[in-house]
Amino acid sequence: MIWVNAPEETDPRYFQTWQRVSLALQKGLRTWIPAAYFREDVARYEDRDTSYQLVVYEACRTFHGRPRTEFTYDVADPGTLPAALRTIGQAMRTVLDPIGPRLYEAGRPELARRYAPVWHQDILRAVRKKPKRLIRLLASESALIDAAIDWGTMRNAAAEKRFLKVLTSLARVQGTDVQELREHVLNCVENVLNARVLEHGNAVAARSPNARIG
Repeated sequence: MIWVNAPEETDPRYFQTWQRVSLALQKGLRTWIPAAYFREDVARYEDRDTSYQLVVYEACRTFHGRPRTEFTYDVADPGTLPAALRTIGQAMRTVLDPIGPRLYEAGRPELARRYAPVWHQDILRAVRKKPKRLIRLLASESALIDAAIDWGTMRNAAAEKRFLKVLTSLARVQGTDVQELREHVLNCVENVLNARVLEHGNAVAARSPNARIG
């Protein structure tokens, strides 16, 4: 049985526990996906229509949920994008800060200047005008987190299959290694659930679902 100590929907700890999982996965995905995309080839920064979207995605505000069953952004809600992009200037500067030096080291000084933190507002404006990829990223993120929560609470083969399908789709669309992303996600969820178990003095740790995934 996967994540045997994870609270089900009737458990009073349900929202608080899965809220923590969702926040951890939002933060994690916004690090893992851009890192994997740019890791092998700095030339990908030349496609600014795409790279700017990933910069903004990494800096987006997390969604803290609404009791008892909303844990992720609803991209169909017109208020979602403004909420995700509200006051992210400092976060964007933090994301941009290491990009310039990396591009300078790669012998691309002109491209490096395009990613200087001072231009964060211009980058954000460009993404606001054409946010299609950013919206897809947020939608994929939400689908994956919801699938992970469903698997952790329903604990059946159908929920597991849906989780794997959503994860594989996200990895392929974003050019991320499926196995690497799966490992990141499962470790993240288990770390949060184990922490919750320890907080409540339960000596039995949550089991890893890895063995059940082919």
